[in-house]
Amino acid sequence: MILILFVLPSDQNDWVDIDETELKIRRNAYWYIPTDNSDFTENEYRISVTIPKTNRLGIDCFNDLHQQLYK
Repeated sequence: MILILFVLPSDQNDWVDIDETELKIRRNAYWYIPTDNSDFTENEYRISVTIPKTNRLGIDCFNDLHQQLYK
């Protein structure tokens, strides 16, 4: 399981641009992978997680994430 959190601009018109050659999502995105020893909760509706700013989603992180998920 992996969680991707998108932090989007206030104005919905600025969220996404799509054309035939690219997809642009504005602002930032962060990733989170629960560890094997993460606590489970009975709460079905909400859970809080802490995502470090170092987990910013960028082009360079995809290889790292793939290696983490598919050892």
